[in-house]
Amino acid sequence: MTPLKPFQESTVRSVLAAFRRRKRARRFLVADEVGLGKTVVAQHVVQRMAEGLGRPLVVFYMCSNLAIARQNRRKLLEILPSNEREDADCPIDRLSLLPASERPTHKTFHLYSLTPDTSIPIRKRHRRDGRQEERALVHALVEQVWPKLFDEWGKDVFQGSASVNWKHNVKEQRSKATDSGLREAFKASVRQEFNLAPYQQLLPELRARELDGLELISHLRNALAASAVEEVKPDLVIFDEFQRFRDLIEPQQDEAAQRVIGRLRGDDSDDPPALLLLSATPYRLYARRWEEETGTSHRAEFFELVEFLYGGDAAAKRKRKQAEEAFSKLETELRKGQPTSAEARAARNEVESLLCPIVSRTERASHDDGWDHFETRPVQAPVAPEDLTVFKHLSRSLDDTHRPDAVPYWTSIPLPMQTMGNHYVAWKSATTADTHGTPLLSKEMRDGFEAPDSWPHPRLRALQELAPATQLAIPWLSPTATWWPLRGVWKSQESPLRKLLVFSRFRAVPQAIAAALSFDLEAELLGGDRMTYEDVSRRKLLSATERHPLLGLFHPSPFLVEKTDPLEARSSDLRVIRREVRRQLKKAISALGVTIREDAPSLPIWKMLGRLERQAGNWRWIQRGWWQLRREIATGEEDAGLAQLLTDWGEEAERSIHSIKPASFELLVDYALGSPGVALGRALLRHWSGAVGEGGFANTLSASWNGLRNYLDQRCFYSLLRKGKESYPDAILRAVVDGNLEAVLDEHLWLISQLQSLSEDELADELRDGLTIKSGRFSFHPLQGNRDDTFSLRCHVAMPFVQSRVGTLERGEKPIRTDEMRRAFNTPFWPYVLATTSVGQEGLDFHAWCDTLVHWDLCRNPVDLEQREGRIQRFGGLSVRRAIAQNQQVRQQAMTERRLGESLWARIAAIANDTMGDASGLAPWWVCKDGKVTRYVFDVPTSEQKHWLQWMKEQRLLYRLALGQPNQEDLIEILSCKVEVNPETIRQAVANLSPWFRNNR
Repeated sequence: MTPLKPFQESTVRSVLAAFRRRKRARRFLVADEVGLGKTVVAQHVVQRMAEGLGRPLVVFYMCSNLAIARQNRRKLLEILPSNEREDADCPIDRLSLLPASERPTHKTFHLYSLTPDTSIPIRKRHRRDGRQEERALVHALVEQVWPKLFDEWGKDVFQGSASVNWKHNVKEQRSKATDSGLREAFKASVRQEFNLAPYQQLLPELRARELDGLELISHLRNALAASAVEEVKPDLVIFDEFQRFRDLIEPQQDEAAQRVIGRLRGDDSDDPPALLLLSATPYRLYARRWEEETGTSHRAEFFELVEFLYGGDAAAKRKRKQAEEAFSKLETELRKGQPTSAEARAARNEVESLLCPIVSRTERASHDDGWDHFETRPVQAPVAPEDLTVFKHLSRSLDDTHRPDAVPYWTSIPLPMQTMGNHYVAWKSATTADTHGTPLLSKEMRDGFEAPDSWPHPRLRALQELAPATQLAIPWLSPTATWWPLRGVWKSQESPLRKLLVFSRFRAVPQAIAAALSFDLEAELLGGDRMTYEDVSRRKLLSATERHPLLGLFHPSPFLVEKTDPLEARSSDLRVIRREVRRQLKKAISALGVTIREDAPSLPIWKMLGRLERQAGNWRWIQRGWWQLRREIATGEEDAGLAQLLTDWGEEAERSIHSIKPASFELLVDYALGSPGVALGRALLRHWSGAVGEGGFANTLSASWNGLRNYLDQRCFYSLLRKGKESYPDAILRAVVDGNLEAVLDEHLWLISQLQSLSEDELADELRDGLTIKSGRFSFHPLQGNRDDTFSLRCHVAMPFVQSRVGTLERGEKPIRTDEMRRAFNTPFWPYVLATTSVGQEGLDFHAWCDTLVHWDLCRNPVDLEQREGRIQRFGGLSVRRAIAQNQQVRQQAMTERRLGESLWARIAAIANDTMGDASGLAPWWVCKDGKVTRYVFDVPTSEQKHWLQWMKEQRLLYRLALGQPNQEDLIEILSCKVEVNPETIRQAVANLSPWFRNNR
């Protein structure tokens, strides 16, 4: 589990107190600012509710999409040991399938992860027919309970569009429908669904209602869902980022919808489940004039939420009225420009006393050092003549209906007529105008690696300046705490290599950005290699066919890993470090009876390592791990090649070794410092004592061979890292030292152990999985000829955070999941640029190795700005770690106090907690002096982006004062004229809903 900081502990106690205090309505909202660990709070609430219960605590976790569910479900399951989590986690994500499914078997905790769209069949007056398995279950149950229904509705009424697997699914569900308990529960729930009296029959009622097929399916699915909630009986329901499905807390006009939603909320129940709401933006925190004029009322949403949290009954309405009166008093003082007057303080105290029993909200701004930790950098993006040519072509191509949209499309989307595609009605209805003189990207240019000399889009050109191809080609980021000076391509960069998170307005932009930056990189590095575009991904450079040296290069040698530690030199001078590793190795081989002699036989590294491993007593589990890896790969030529290499290696390892040449010993020192397998193994060993032992070697080997080797097997790295006629393995050996790879891995493993509470083999598996994405594909439409005759570009160093196609070495092409992309971006490896739209604005983390945000298009209000920037402003983010690592006192103390084999970053973190922390726990991991993140805004001529951002930053300070007020935009304009806008004034003036800061002010 993730340990609680003091401010989080106070919030957990407030939640549990609220659940104990009220019987009929046990509801509480944790509205902590983005990135402050609401899921960690939920984790500990679950853990404490499960303690001493004497039976399994049943939790329904509901969020808006599966990407968030996969990220946060794991966090909730961390209350259990890793080997018990599978027993607690229900794999079924639909309520209607639960009655016929096996339940979790864990003795203390059952977790059900759901989404509203898949689990609530009738919502917002929309009917959903569900997945094929659900309809098959309904079909099988109706066969048992009301077989005559098919006489009137037809045998295929539930089949829908299913064809291939329909009969199989029905057959599978029929075996479940024979259960008498399931049949009776379904029958009773359906009768309730249609309000049937004891004497009424179902079929006549269905005839009278004149339902169509979709309505019938939805009602029967709804009956199953309602039955599931009644049967499973959750103790706790969590609505995460519930503002995305706000209708679930609103009064339901539809009786059928109320059956499921009301049961989830515990409406009219004498023993309702506790309901925990999580959201940094639980209500419209800020509304513009036009939004209020169109009926989108911030004030109404806010007080409806207050009423809901108090239970929605008569007593709750009285609480709502009291809150409205208190806010009205506060509004009077704010409009006078007196937010800190005695009357304002009294009203604010009344607001706090009404809200604190049902809401907690902690903000960085509550902390003295917690205000805007962003450094804004405008980027010049001048318009070029070719940009205007693209606009003219776009405008002429769009029809009259969509021509007014030409300007916003052109300003945001690069090469719009080639990149928009069928997602845009405007594009589908367009007719391609004359392309003469219009800049474009053609298939012929792609095949010849001919990127445009200048992309015809001002923001794309500016982005290239921020992320030049030569910088993007580097295979991993630099560590925040280097162990020795960077060298080679890592040192040669004028500005530090960094990851960029890019936010845009239109869906076409992320894909266009990713394809353009990736193609630029390939054109820069591969243009003269005389290979076809498709050959780049087909030709393997680190394949195990007749390549014995690869075994040594990626072998996480237990002998080298356990017997050497560069940090023991306690120096940043690489010569001193090499001298220390040489001393360690001399001692280690001497203990095996091996001497260094000029007349010793000359052995290649792989033979030498095999013999040393056997002599050290490691060969038995090493051999088992390698052959297990070979069975897992099982891909034709690669498999056969590795099998032969392992056979050869096994024969060599049986031979003894008594002496080695001095040159061979120096090569052994090179491998102890620069082998990627050894660097990875030693990094894991600092966090997992069994990493290269009998129980863990196979996982570590898989991370090295299937993860790091496959990742480095890319033509771009080959072209960048090699010097002259140097072999690629030798270039990798040098790059590991030049780029401080072991320091990077140590930092990354410490970080994921903190963020995800991973340990032991989970660390190795997570490291491997983060290295598996190879490339996605994005289609460009030609400007000439048939627009549907598309050609694709690879995306690798930059990726779009949308559904796309991804290629892996093992399986050709498969759909890439957004959580896989997020995992890869949260490593120090490719991709370095992640471009997204609003999909990435809520609930997801991108901060592990990114401290730079690019506003391709600015959002329209300060709340959305906060959501965007909260993606990289989270616990232990890169900017925070860099500030800590650059603290010379902390760094020096860590090097001095570090124990043998200990992670340097674990020691740095411990010292930072002791010397830089504060009583609240916000410092240093959320609030850290000099821990600024960077935001870039494009300064395009005639664009308002730079000025708009400055306006939003000011409004961001003020909108907190306008909480719960009508006409917020007017009020903020009054405040900006009458109140000095500075953090201290605002902090004194806002309502304090943070349990910790209220108790310690």
